[in-house]
Amino acid sequence: MKKISSLALKITVAALVGLMIVIPFFFQGQIVDKLKKLANDNINGTLDFKETRISFFSHFPNLTVTFSDFTLMGPAPYDKDTLAFGEEIAVGINLLSLVKQRVEVGMIYIGGGNINLINGTDGKTNFDIMLPSPDSTETAALADDSETPAVKIHKIKLRDCKLRFEDVTSGFVFLAEELDYTGKGNFAESVFDLKSNLEAKKLTVDLGSSRYIDHKRLAAKMVTSINTDSLSFRFIKNSLKLQDVPLEFSGFYKTLADGFDINIEGSTEKMPFESLFTLMPAEYTPWFEGTRFRGDAKLGFAFTGIASDSLDTFPDFSASMEVQKGSIKSSLADLPLENIELKGSLTVPQTNFDKIHLAVDTVGFTMAGEQNGGRISITMGDSIAVKGALGGFADMDAISKAVG
Repeated sequence: MKKISSLALKITVAALVGLMIVIPFFFQGQIVDKLKKLANDNINGTLDFKETRISFFSHFPNLTVTFSDFTLMGPAPYDKDTLAFGEEIAVGINLLSLVKQRVEVGMIYIGGGNINLINGTDGKTNFDIMLPSPDSTETAALADDSETPAVKIHKIKLRDCKLRFEDVTSGFVFLAEELDYTGKGNFAESVFDLKSNLEAKKLTVDLGSSRYIDHKRLAAKMVTSINTDSLSFRFIKNSLKLQDVPLEFSGFYKTLADGFDINIEGSTEKMPFESLFTLMPAEYTPWFEGTRFRGDAKLGFAFTGIASDSLDTFPDFSASMEVQKGSIKSSLADLPLENIELKGSLTVPQTNFDKIHLAVDTVGFTMAGEQNGGRISITMGDSIAVKGALGGFADMDAISKAVG
């Protein structure tokens, strides 16, 4: 009996494998033709590629059609700019739809791709490539038309990609390199929730002429509500790890006619003091590797307000930091800085660094048995206003050597 069951199982598995090999060949012509129709009828852009292949095994269990060496151009006025290009782009086909003589696309996969997203000054984007949906009467008719392919994307995957997003009005640039990403949501709707998991080995963020993040590792899990009609985002539940700094944040971003409205706030839990220094630019790596740290730290930030050319406004940026029982010992110094206590905040009105306000309510440390401490407030403007009181050993040369 066991031998019969084992034989039946082997026959079943062999039959399934055989079907997975045969089905792509059986439906190949039908699938490719309908996908070409799908692209022509739904995409406001141009997709070029060198060759196609169909397989169950590329992205099992999906039946996938892969286009190698692809190039995707966006709509006017960006029809001369490349929206995406790369090694391959694949679409996942709903197998049951083939039984009904219909092609239904449910997944998009991009491998080794370069994706360049632009939000222009006139509110037009180079990635708004989906043509308007037909009215309800036409939609109902098309739904019953077995010859019409359907787009019901619920999953997007990126492997080893480079993703760049630029908001021309604000000068905001987001660049993720060596990116792996999985996104799940009902992309066919204009308003939907997107669940995302991503890892990028290099993340760079610029705002205007300032670089805030310089080639740092990023891992994130996010739930984002997206409105593609108004190009607005609501960040519902988001946790990320930038280099060694874990962060939770929430808020919203909304595109306006001449700018954007943003309200994003985030904070970290208590973390090792050392983690803060992993965010420093690469040129400080030798110093970081030769320095020992102890203690705990917490960070917070907020970016809120309206960026508008007509109103001549830009969002405010603020940040806070707290350090407890910290110490810094450089390999170049005989004495460490110990018992570091710090509590302070930074405010940048309209992100204008000529108007920075720095308030350090508490700062203190011990060096060579001497206690140093105090408080300080610095406000930038037409003139620099400094208030506060500092006391203790305060040998600046010794402090400089202690931190390297």
